[in-house]
Amino acid sequence: MKLNSESKDGQLYRPIKLLCILSLLGFIYCISNDASHWAFFNHTEELKNNQEAYESMEDLKLNWKNQGLEYNDIIRQKLVKFYLVRAIIDVLALLGVALINFKLKKGFVIYSVFQLSYILAPFFLLDEYATIVVPVTTSIIHLVYIFLFYTQYKKLN
Repeated sequence: MKLNSESKDGQLYRPIKLLCILSLLGFIYCISNDASHWAFFNHTEELKNNQEAYESMEDLKLNWKNQGLEYNDIIRQKLVKFYLVRAIIDVLALLGVALINFKLKKGFVIYSVFQLSYILAPFFLLDEYATIVVPVTTSIIHLVYIFLFYTQYKKLN
């Protein structure tokens, strides 16, 4: 299938569909990551039975400690709220992707607002530890997706 010309059936190649599929895959990763982190920090004692998950999260806490984040109950409460908010943002950004899939411009607006919220959430909820918990380099991916969807904005209704 040619990228910039018509296919045999007369339809244009739709990079929007590809972006929506890639965003769906990213959503699956983000929601599972955010939900599992929320579960760990919200139900730490119950997850001690799952040795592999518990060791993974302990390694994460050790990594954060090496970067200057002293884990305590106040930080734990912030992390619980943070990962819950991010999971909700994940779902709302997916709503935007679904609307983009139907070629609606308001889908792009919803998607962009919630992707930007996803990027900014650590700075509002984790204060000075934002860049330790969520490295800035991971936020670049979200900005790239906003830009890629923006390149298709004229094709939306």
